[in-house]
Amino acid sequence: MNLLQRVTTLILTIVSAIQITYCSDTLVVACTAAPPFIIDKNDQLSGVNIWLWDQVAKDLNLTYKIEEMSFIEMLDGLEKGKIDVCINPLTMTSSRSQKFLFTSPFYVSNATVVMRNEGNWALPINVVKSIISKEFLSALIFLLLIVAFFGWLLWLFERNHNDNEFRSGINGVWDGFWWSAVTMTTVGYGDKNVKSFGGKVIALILMFTALLFISGLTASIASTILNEIESERVMELDDLTNSEIGTLEGTSMVDYLKMRFFRNINEFENVSSGLEAVNKGSIKAFIYDKPIVQYSLSEMLVNDCEVKNIDFDQQLYAFGLAKSKTDLANVISERILYHTQLLEWDVLLAEYDLDIE
Repeated sequence: MNLLQRVTTLILTIVSAIQITYCSDTLVVACTAAPPFIIDKNDQLSGVNIWLWDQVAKDLNLTYKIEEMSFIEMLDGLEKGKIDVCINPLTMTSSRSQKFLFTSPFYVSNATVVMRNEGNWALPINVVKSIISKEFLSALIFLLLIVAFFGWLLWLFERNHNDNEFRSGINGVWDGFWWSAVTMTTVGYGDKNVKSFGGKVIALILMFTALLFISGLTASIASTILNEIESERVMELDDLTNSEIGTLEGTSMVDYLKMRFFRNINEFENVSSGLEAVNKGSIKAFIYDKPIVQYSLSEMLVNDCEVKNIDFDQQLYAFGLAKSKTDLANVISERILYHTQLLEWDVLLAEYDLDIE
């Protein structure tokens, strides 16, 4: 027997021994519903990860049993070695890698924000709310004071020279107020004419004052409207820091939000309950992995919710294994790399409307 044959025989022996080792024990494989990766419908499991795990298990001739449990139970089981493999789409993080092993990643994702769709009236209502602010009311009161002051001042000059248009007493004061308002807003009805020299000086001052003040107020209102329109079109995650938001309990997203000073975080047992809370208005937004919330929304037919154009926190999805399963993690990783490079994998992702990298 030559050297090449001996090496080949040795490799086959090692591979057979490894497979026998894997097959000798029944692996405990844990999962929980996370559509479209893990879909639990009528007690039947399907989805992207179920397909991928089936391919890997067949390649390595693995004997296993699947146990469904909560997300927190899975992470705890992996850390304590009570389960061997977790086939959920686990986000690879530094803190998790200290507690259990990861395979090669099989999908790249990111987080997003789901909020209630407020309809066509949302923008006009928000614009009105923005305009009718403390600053706007202060400017309006100041404007009325200017109109009243110049109206009263003009009446003092005109009452003795133009008593037909600027009457005496309280009626005359109203005549002055009316003239001042018409002049300041550049409406120019022409129903009241200024005749005295002092009145004309007051009129000139009011005209220039109105030109500056009204133009500034108009610019401020226009800016407020544009800012509100822009905020509807472009929204950032930090805009929700002080809002009541939700995410899935026990996930890395909880730590992510806490590190960014989110104060009102509600943790939900599953994605559907979080989306229902958004739909009912119990929380402002639900923040979690984009492919999972998109699929859940399409399945739940929640028409009042929408995925915002906010993508952040890029994530690598992988299977998790107990720390004692290093050799198994390596061979599973090799099989994952093989299957995710096939055309069949791209077809599978397209079937579930997942992005193909």
